[in-house]
Amino acid sequence: MLAARARSPQALDEIRNSYSRTVTQLAALLPTLPSGLQEGYHHAVGGFSSQLSDAGGFALRGRELKAISEAETALAASAHHAARLKLAVDAQVIAASRTMADVTETLRQTVLSTTTQFWIVGFAVILIAGATSYALVIRPLSRNLAGVTASMTRLARGERDTQVPGADRRDEIGDLARAFTVFKDNSFQMEQLDRQLTERSNLLLATFETMKDGFSVFDHDRRLVAWNPQYLSLYGFDEAGLADTTSIDEINRRLEARGVRAFLPDGAQTELDALSKRRLLLSQRHELRFPDGQVLALRSNPIPQGGFATIHMDVTEQRDTENQLVQAQKMETVGQLTGGIAHDFNNILTAIMGYGNILQMQMEQQQ
Repeated sequence: MLAARARSPQALDEIRNSYSRTVTQLAALLPTLPSGLQEGYHHAVGGFSSQLSDAGGFALRGRELKAISEAETALAASAHHAARLKLAVDAQVIAASRTMADVTETLRQTVLSTTTQFWIVGFAVILIAGATSYALVIRPLSRNLAGVTASMTRLARGERDTQVPGADRRDEIGDLARAFTVFKDNSFQMEQLDRQLTERSNLLLATFETMKDGFSVFDHDRRLVAWNPQYLSLYGFDEAGLADTTSIDEINRRLEARGVRAFLPDGAQTELDALSKRRLLLSQRHELRFPDGQVLALRSNPIPQGGFATIHMDVTEQRDTENQLVQAQKMETVGQLTGGIAHDFNNILTAIMGYGNILQMQMEQQQ
């Protein structure tokens, strides 16, 4: 659809360059996506990139513009040839008329009695010559031009089964008809590609809007430029309070005011500002722990144009489960230790009780 808006090769080049930059930016987002989305996203970006190839929409539109230009040139040349042909026919008709007038005048002077007959013959010759030129040249030319114009009009109304007359001709009219046929085919292909691009764009947007985890993008100036609804929900932000000018520093100040702390994967606590600077250069993984017990796991990756993209995952339940498992393991260890100690004491008490019984029996025998 972007290529179809171009009305000149220069405008097409500008649109193509802008589209190329957009495709490059989309391709750069591939490493930042979840692994489950990367394949479909890769195919989608590949489809976008294919529009820049020789078989893509921009190349088709370029050939289409060239075909239109050639068609306009051919139409102008055809009109020029038609005008020249008309002048030639008119000249021949005038010459024939003059010749007939001379013959008629001679016959009138020589044979006065047959003047009327000669006038009738001359007029008939003029009519025959004019009718012949109209039937053999002017009428077919006008009919083919009218057919091409009517086909263009039907195509503009959206009719897909439009047939172009005169495509088998070997003159300018045939060139115009064949150029229009190429234009028609390219137009249909562009419409199909535009529908596919729109469907894939809508699918990508729907995926970001409905994904379970939060997603945010900061530019090279560390300003928030994109986010999904889950990002707002995880942090309790109001969309009205966020704008393209909101920086990561402002967001860090809000989080610090709420008592949020950042921890590295090894459990060491770190500063949010220092962490934000590293996210511009290297992939980072860290956790944000809220005073209410909420825990968010963040995975950030730098993007080629500068800035970084981050996936925000709520791992509060996972961390609670891990803590409960550690506590259960501790209790199991204590139980095993207590059982071992009790077993050892039981062995010692058994030996003591056995010796006590022996002593008691010896004392009773002595008495």
